[in-house]
Amino acid sequence: MSGKIEWQKYRGTEILLNDRSNLRTDDIIENVKQSIEFVKKSGKTDILYLVDNSNTIITPEVRDFIKQAAKDLDPFIKKSAVIGVNRAQSIMLNILNTITKMSIKAFDDIDRAKEWLIKK
Repeated sequence: MSGKIEWQKYRGTEILLNDRSNLRTDDIIENVKQSIEFVKKSGKTDILYLVDNSNTIITPEVRDFIKQAAKDLDPFIKKSAVIGVNRAQSIMLNILNTITKMSIKAFDDIDRAKEWLIKK
């Protein structure tokens, strides 16, 4: 199992939801690979991206893989929100923001994340 990636409408705006909750190392890596392919195939360059990391464990291997993936996704993503982030993942998000200059923000609540994503 490697999560669920799907388009959702929120207040009339399309958001790409990547639910990788409860996944572990190999499944997270497979999910990230699938998300890159999904995003690139969409042909869009202004994607609002929401990732659910609830109950995941980000190992150094996963961290390094996500860092590279963030660079690959950067041209396609307008804003990214992540929910279910623990303290270590929060530090990683700060590093990703610095490395990629992407607009990535962590939230405790899915609705707040969606509101931030659709905010101009």
